[in-house]
Amino acid sequence: MSLEADVGFSYCGQISTIRNISLYRLRRSGVLTGVWLSESGMFFTYRVVKLLFVVFSLFTTTELFAVERVVLDPALNGYSLGRQFVFLEDKTGRLDRRDVLSTANAHRWRPVVQDIPSFGFTESAYWLIIQLENVSPERADWRLEVSYPSLDEIRLFLLSGESVIVEYLVGDGQPYSSRTIDNRNFIFPIHFGAGQRISVLLRVKTLGAMQLPIALWEASAFRIKEQHSLLFQGVFYG
Repeated sequence: MSLEADVGFSYCGQISTIRNISLYRLRRSGVLTGVWLSESGMFFTYRVVKLLFVVFSLFTTTELFAVERVVLDPALNGYSLGRQFVFLEDKTGRLDRRDVLSTANAHRWRPVVQDIPSFGFTESAYWLIIQLENVSPERADWRLEVSYPSLDEIRLFLLSGESVIVEYLVGDGQPYSSRTIDNRNFIFPIHFGAGQRISVLLRVKTLGAMQLPIALWEASAFRIKEQHSLLFQGVFYG
């Protein structure tokens, strides 16, 4: 699906920076097809002819494309995540974290259009990213769950800006001991500071079907869910 729109920006004192950096990036990515700039620098307009994944950014790599931010509500126990992600297909399987977050690849990100991301049988590696924000004035512990145990390899990065907080490598093709939390599914702990934003970047590769049912749980809610699940299994199977 393509999206076409005319977008106008009024002068905000940073027109020279935007003209020199952001417009250059948009031209390089193939998003920008035509630009008019007044001599006074008071107004400019451009036509976007691809999906709007590249956004103006002067600060961090992870903001070079439109990553949806999920604001964590302390009153909620969990979230089902799917359409909130954007993804990039790596047909060669050779791209690394810096490659996929670079300006050169910003135009390749696409929105997930399914509640459960599914890419069928493929030899490609898939990258997905989302941003999470803890608006609470207190620390918060959450768990990200990928509930498809047949995936061969999941590499997950937790990012603060451009810095890697922690990196995990798990999967059906990896030693079970690599899992931080002992569970049939793949569980990743995420520890937030007060008011902290964290970007979650995943790289997934598998020989089987590529399905990614992903949920985010508040830590205590996740423990209760697991207890109920074990109780149900005990009753059902004896």
